[in-house]
Amino acid sequence: MVHENVAELDFESQYPNLIVSDGLSYETVTPKGIFKSDEAILPYVTKRFLERRLHFKRLRKKYDKDSGDWQWCEQRQLALKAILVTLYGTSGCCWNRFGNVLCFEEINRRSREVMVRTKGFVQERGFEVVYGDTDSIFVKMKDATSEDYEELSREISQHVGLPIALDHHYKYLLLLSLESDPSGNMEAQKHYFGILTSGEVLARGIELRCHDCPHS
Repeated sequence: MVHENVAELDFESQYPNLIVSDGLSYETVTPKGIFKSDEAILPYVTKRFLERRLHFKRLRKKYDKDSGDWQWCEQRQLALKAILVTLYGTSGCCWNRFGNVLCFEEINRRSREVMVRTKGFVQERGFEVVYGDTDSIFVKMKDATSEDYEELSREISQHVGLPIALDHHYKYLLLLSLESDPSGNMEAQKHYFGILTSGEVLARGIELRCHDCPHS
């Protein structure tokens, strides 16, 4: 399905922010509840990498996207993202000597709760939700501007207590259907492409060329 004037609003490091802000750690999440501790291991370790990643994400905005400085910042924030994903992903892993599956499940539960609250919030303000993906929500409203979407991001952040920002503004967004659904009514996750208001083409989860075609 093709959608016009769509904003992709992305939570900045949602899982790491939940770990730090809510004190979710191996030793604080128990069957009897969550016990806050200023010395909790996972928030302590996560916070260092989270702050460093956000530093490079904001620093890169000062540079042109084709510059070496922008690439320098981008490479570092992506490396830090991989570390943060690993910290979250191994929080309940049996190979982690501190692993606690309750901690892993609580991080996911709170993430879902944030997304549900966000969905309801934007709908109350008259925006249509067209897609949601882990820590991003795609919304649209006829004649809405980038400034409108940025203002919506600020309101969401205040409402749920987590940083969220306008990541991409699509002129057109095409959500691809599931191959297993003959009717074409079911949309596939993480499979879409679109044209940004800048004219750039952005694709996720699809091949940009056929493998049986020659290329230079």
